[in-house]
Amino acid sequence: SEGVSIRQIVEYPEIVDNFATNVQLLKLRIAGGILQRRISRKSRSEDIPFLGANFGLQMNNGDQYAPVTLSVGRKDGKWKETLPIAQQLLRRAVEHGFQDSEVAGLLKSYDNAYENAAKRAATRRTAGLTAQLENLDYTVISSPQQNLDVWRKAKAELSAASIHAEFKRWYDKLERPLFFFQGKQAIDGDD
Repeated sequence: SEGVSIRQIVEYPEIVDNFATNVQLLKLRIAGGILQRRISRKSRSEDIPFLGANFGLQMNNGDQYAPVTLSVGRKDGKWKETLPIAQQLLRRAVEHGFQDSEVAGLLKSYDNAYENAAKRAATRRTAGLTAQLENLDYTVISSPQQNLDVWRKAKAELSAASIHAEFKRWYDKLERPLFFFQGKQAIDGDD
């Protein structure tokens, strides 16, 4: 398989682990989840060689900057076909946003995930907790019940319009992106 990433470095203030940051991250995760579902549907209905896609804002790499990224995986030799489709889906999301039904579907998934995690809190394994500690960056580790409580409070702020506004805030900035290619064969210098 091959992968292409489009990345733009943007200014971003230092991260503070608070409720507002959690809501912001949830909005971006939900927007990314919607786009992944759109790509999956398009891939199945039109036989496009996507293997997957990821959209992300990688915070706290430095004090002032964060990379905004669109990464697309595809079958070998098909990156030229899939990249414009991914870019089109991204532009459409920036311009037109998300449907209430798309947001509702992901909110339901998050409801289930947080509720199940809280129910299983007593049976968590040490390896899972160790992984959380290893990946600790600007966040504070919370219990699954605390995460569920924050989720329930944050959910009131997760409308299709607010998710679109947060997504647009970051992905409308891809003015001079860098392109990264990963594959088995080198690409032609003209590509």
